[in-house]
Amino acid sequence: MKTINPILNTFITGDCEQVLKEIPSDSIDFVLTSPPYADKRDYGNENSSISPDEYVEWFLPKGREMLNVMQQNCLLALAMTRIIFS
Repeated sequence: MKTINPILNTFITGDCEQVLKEIPSDSIDFVLTSPPYADKRDYGNENSSISPDEYVEWFLPKGREMLNVMQQNCLLALAMTRIIFS
């Protein structure tokens, strides 16, 4: 059985689709995420540049994993921006 105690009060980094599968369902009360900004930024790996047309399809599996671990009263902070400078 998965337990939340090893990660209590901890910032967790990594590929959220993989990391969230290790967290018990209905156990998180705050999610902060800053996903790649479509094809505007290079995060140093081949999966970080998403075309705007593919963004929603790319994000949906991640959103489902987040929803699975979020408690009913969870706060989700999705850090995004409208203006990107190159």
